[in-house]
Amino acid sequence: MDLIALTQAVEARRTLFLADLQQLVDLDCGSYDKDGVDAAGRIVQARLEDDGWAVERLPHDVYGDTLVATIDGGAPGHVVLMAHLDTVFEKGTAAERPFQIVGDLAYGPGVTDCKAGVLAGVNAVAALTRFPRVTFLLTPDEEIGSPSSREHIQSIAKGADAAFCLEFARANRHIVKARKGVLGLVADLDGRAAAGGLDPQIGSN
Repeated sequence: MDLIALTQAVEARRTLFLADLQQLVDLDCGSYDKDGVDAAGRIVQARLEDDGWAVERLPHDVYGDTLVATIDGGAPGHVVLMAHLDTVFEKGTAAERPFQIVGDLAYGPGVTDCKAGVLAGVNAVAALTRFPRVTFLLTPDEEIGSPSSREHIQSIAKGADAAFCLEFARANRHIVKARKGVLGLVADLDGRAAAGGLDPQIGSN
């Protein structure tokens, strides 16, 4: 598939992409909002199934459900795509800052992190005529360290020929080739408190 044909295939889905993006951006789906995250998952699942993906929903009682979608384009190999359905925003944010396009830029809560990333994966595969087996992992809890989906990520990515995280790139449009991890710590300290900006020397722990 040459670059011109690929560009035309992507462009043909622009209206569909923007309609799906507006649906997702106008939906509150913070990490602790299971109903909202699951609603976002249903929007994406419907689009994936329309495109011929098989979608499995891995339920969770506290956080949103994890989605695992698979499709085989006939080429050898196995590629994993990963993106997350949750955002950092409180309920009501979508109503306060609804989706809008100004010039060439789209705005709204979670528009790039990671709702456009989710749809970029969906539409990139749809534009291809031949591709390897693809597993698309859509997680509900990335913004809080993936407490429910971590085991799914580790299991599904193991043995893949390539894995791509569909987080947004930088303002300079460079590709992000590595992501940071996260670690939570609880520490108990004993000692003498001091103002770090005034008298740090009198503190101890």
